[in-house]
Amino acid sequence: MKRIVSFALMLLLLALCACGSEREQQASVPTEAPTERITESPTAEPTAAPTEAPTPEPTEKPDFSGLIPQTGRLCEGPIFPEPGKYLVLSAGGGLFLVFDNMGELIKTFNAVEDDSAFGSPGIYGEEGICEGVRISTGEDLGIFSHFDDIVIKTAWTEKKGKWKCSVTEVFDKDFNLLFSFDDADEGCVGDDGGILHLGDDYLFLDRHCVYHGSKAPELVYNSPIRVFGSDGSRKADIDPKRFPRQIMGVLGGKYLICGSAEPQRDPYYFWESHELSIWDISGKMLMDNVMVSIRSTYTVEAEGGYGVLLAGDYLEDEHGFCYNSELEIVPEIPEGADIDPFCERYGAVNLPDVRVFDYDGYVFSGVKDMDGKWLFRIYNPKFASDSIPNPWNWF
Repeated sequence: MKRIVSFALMLLLLALCACGSEREQQASVPTEAPTERITESPTAEPTAAPTEAPTPEPTEKPDFSGLIPQTGRLCEGPIFPEPGKYLVLSAGGGLFLVFDNMGELIKTFNAVEDDSAFGSPGIYGEEGICEGVRISTGEDLGIFSHFDDIVIKTAWTEKKGKWKCSVTEVFDKDFNLLFSFDDADEGCVGDDGGILHLGDDYLFLDRHCVYHGSKAPELVYNSPIRVFGSDGSRKADIDPKRFPRQIMGVLGGKYLICGSAEPQRDPYYFWESHELSIWDISGKMLMDNVMVSIRSTYTVEAEGGYGVLLAGDYLEDEHGFCYNSELEIVPEIPEGADIDPFCERYGAVNLPDVRVFDYDGYVFSGVKDMDGKWLFRIYNPKFASDSIPNPWNWF
């Protein structure tokens, strides 16, 4: 029995030794290098690529039209009625855009934006003048002033430390040159004078204002009243003392308007009071205590007032009676007697149902009705600039 067990153990030991030898041999065999070829195709067949891309579900494009403000003509028919012919808007930089009443851009012109120039952006008639330029032709008329039925150009000169205004050219209401001056003294009107068209003559008033503290200021003549003909020839001189009251204008091109018998501290006292008087050129007072229906005014310096000149064709006396320029009684002063014919002819047209919207700092320029609804608009061209804005925001 023992022999049998011993023999079995021997066989087991021999088997274990054989297994260990085989493992060592396998471990000593080098591993074969990987090949670059794919050894075998995958067993599963790949899914075939689709022949056509799947059609996506159609989507609507977003509509932003309601968010983009409309420009151009925004109403049926014309954007402003007659007698308007031109709409002038400022594009900045001295450029002005001119549109017709259907909102079509028809021309442009260049001008210097100047408070002293006649006319500013707005609606004009056929003969309109904006910033001193004839809109219809683009002719630059320059800086001028108008009073009554005359147009004048002036220049300031300095002499012995004093400045004075002198007339350089005189035109009629149609801008026909009547006469001009090369000599500043010949056309001098001081700083509170001017020109009166009386009959066929032109009276030059050369004067300045003297202030007396708490008392009313006084107009002082620097020279006699010079009288020129329509050709510019010097016809006569008149002593201002012929008129004991301040000369303040002309009535109907026939008579002189003079001021109150009492000096006035308020230079514009005449607007609503019967304190003016009417004189002829000889120095005779024809009427006193009247109020003139004023249609035109002029001052050498706009901020002055004591040397203001007036022009009118009708007046009312202190008893309420009305008179024409012939000093004949009329039933009433006609409507429009206080409208300046020059401004009505050349200035912006006042239309009761529309207004021009043309201001710096706003997105749009154009025309609105009186309810504030746009009739025509463009993007404000002044927002486009090739210069750096003033960092100090000075005006």
